[in-house]
Amino acid sequence: MQQAELVALVRDRHAHPEVARRGQMILWESEGLAIGKIAALARVSRPTLNLWRTRYRQEGISGLTNRDRPGGQPQISPEVRSRILALTGCLPRRQGRSKII
Repeated sequence: MQQAELVALVRDRHAHPEVARRGQMILWESEGLAIGKIAALARVSRPTLNLWRTRYRQEGISGLTNRDRPGGQPQISPEVRSRILALTGCLPRRQGRSKII
């Protein structure tokens, strides 16, 4: 176990709060706290706690970070989207705004 690194992660004011909380869960486990107690203290479900315990065992501290998730499939095809934009006279959104032609 990387106990010193986990303690540093939990105490790091600049660490992402979720990652620090996951590190705290691993530390509590190393101190012998029951799984149910850890889940209650961290306010997570047991399956969520088990996910982070498993990822920590497999990957170490780097396993406590979120993984990238692929985006969903487009709801409409690019061709249909282009046709809709042409018919409505709008340009695609840029920086959260649409512009009328």
